[in-house]
Amino acid sequence: MSEAPAWWPDDRPAQFGRLLGEALGRRDLTQQGFGRMVGASQASVSGWIAGRYEPSPTKVFAMEVLLSLEPGTLCRALGYRPVDTAQTPSVEVAIAESTGLDDEDKAALLGAYRALSRSREPGRRPDGIDVGPRARAGDDSSGRSHRRVPGINGG
Repeated sequence: MSEAPAWWPDDRPAQFGRLLGEALGRRDLTQQGFGRMVGASQASVSGWIAGRYEPSPTKVFAMEVLLSLEPGTLCRALGYRPVDTAQTPSVEVAIAESTGLDDEDKAALLGAYRALSRSREPGRRPDGIDVGPRARAGDDSSGRSHRRVPGINGG
């Protein structure tokens, strides 16, 4: 977190703060909760919203993604050009094209990435177990019945 430089136009941090505050309000996010999402303190988020501080460009771009905003919504307010997501390779492409990894490392990294991606799908716990309606009714994701254990899985 850095204070805006003296030469910085006064309205840019204020404009950014207004846009950020509105985005948080539309999503019912608290400053503290959003700070955890972007790796910042509640005081930093408050300073950004008030126009006292300017977040790093990396944080601003991450904020746009986390808040599902169009690229440029926040970064343009601070004078940054938006990230061209059409030119940004996917994680899979970046891993596949990496010259610093051998084929075995690429396969392991791709497998881990895909497993993590699946575990974050709606209706899945972080460990990847399906918690959709069928699972709650006593079936695992394969359709087989499983035993409920008192105090552990709702039994």
